[in-house]
Amino acid sequence: MFGMTERNGLTTMSNTETLPKYINVSRNITYGVPQLIELMTDDGEEIINIETIVEYLDNHVHEDMTAPLSRHDLVWTDENGNEL
Repeated sequence: MFGMTERNGLTTMSNTETLPKYINVSRNITYGVPQLIELMTDDGEEIINIETIVEYLDNHVHEDMTAPLSRHDLVWTDENGNEL
């Protein structure tokens, strides 16, 4: 077993490596706004602003988030948002 201690909220292993307290893994999906505007226009949307774009995306994000991981980039960060 490793000699692990916690000091000031950080876990250290054998006093040589500082480890984060948490590791966050999230999916990163990027949507191109020009393409969204084109799709919304094709769907007959007459008012296009940030609110209608977010509403349009809300209908698709849930499906995209349940798609296989291979379709999306995973982002690994520590509890401070630092990329791992």
